[in-house]
Amino acid sequence: MSTDGRYLYALLQAATVQDGGTSNANRRYTRLIQYDTLQAPPSVVAEYVVPLPIYTYSNGKPRVAAQSEVKYVDGKQFIVLARDSNAGHGAASSTSLYRHADVFDITGATNITAMYDGANGTVAAGGTLGTGIVPATYCSWLGMFWSLFPSHFRSAPVLFATQWHDLLPPDSRRALTVKS
Repeated sequence: MSTDGRYLYALLQAATVQDGGTSNANRRYTRLIQYDTLQAPPSVVAEYVVPLPIYTYSNGKPRVAAQSEVKYVDGKQFIVLARDSNAGHGAASSTSLYRHADVFDITGATNITAMYDGANGTVAAGGTLGTGIVPATYCSWLGMFWSLFPSHFRSAPVLFATQWHDLLPPDSRRALTVKS
């Protein structure tokens, strides 16, 4: 939601089926949809392509990190929680390979509203971005891996869940206190 409450933004977790979403290696180009909430009913006013990050899976093959959360920052900038899947506490492997709070900016990105809708409307056939479509600018920002924390913060092992779905703790009204 924009800070003035007018616009609601929705970012798909990964690419749609027609944009390569049937394969983990090809589901990179997802869509950010902007709704104007002052219209009744709220309507789509813009749609952008967002390239999700690629990481190397344990088998050496490239995979796309899906996203679980998006937060509006200001203007045309957003923070996104991008993460691998099938790794972490409760999965066969507890080692996560990609778990980041990343940033993307839609300044200069092509507004594709109503241009690639429908079952055959693809922006990335087979996972390759179509010509003439400028995606959002994506920047890896903050990796969240327990091994990166200084040793005095790692006195007890912490197992991250396989999937995170929010950038804030469940009770974000509480302050986080770190004791050294």
